[in-house]
This record gives sequence, C-alpha cells and structure tokens, in this order.
Amino acid sequence: MNIAIIGAGNVGGALGRSWARAGHKIFYAVRDPQAEKVKNLLGETGHSATATNAVDAAQAADLVALATPWDSVPAALVSAGNLAGKIVIDCTNPLKFTPG
Repeated sequence: MNIAIIGAGNVGGALGRSWARAGHKIFYAVRDPQAEKVKNLLGETGHSATATNAVDAAQAADLVALATPWDSVPAALVSAGNLAGKIVIDCTNPLKFTPG
C-alpha cells in the first residue's frame, strides 16, 4: 500500500518506519524534503520512502496519516489538497505543552 504521512516528527517517523518494515511504500509530506532531519529519516525508513510536498504525497497514496502538531492541523489539511476517496487517519493529539 502507498501511505502518505503528513509530518515527519516523532509520530510520523515512527509510523513510517513501522509501515515500511511491513512492506508499504512511504511518502513523507514535509515542507523541506532536502532538510537534514528528513534525509536522516529517509535513511532510517529505507528504500521504500520518499519525501515530497503534501499534495504530491497525498495524491500518490491510498492512505493518508495526519501526524502534525495540533496547531498545524488546519494548514496541513489545506496543503494536502483534495483528499476525497482517501482513507485518512488522524494521529494528532490536541495537547498544548507549556513550560511549568
């Protein structure tokens, strides 16, 4: 299965690595596919993973996993474009961590 993961942080990276080990092709939707953090994640995920923008990732996928910080959800969904007909899994958690 082709899986787009919007977000490449702790949650998105963990999902991508696990799904890739299960044999799925992973498309990380990120702002900067050339960022060092993203390159490292691609190396950890394996040959089945690529990084691209949200629209291209979502269009290439059968399933879209939303794995962004809570405050970024609206912008991430807009950036993914039309998700009609896609399975969408919401992996966000509406928590706001404050120093304390």
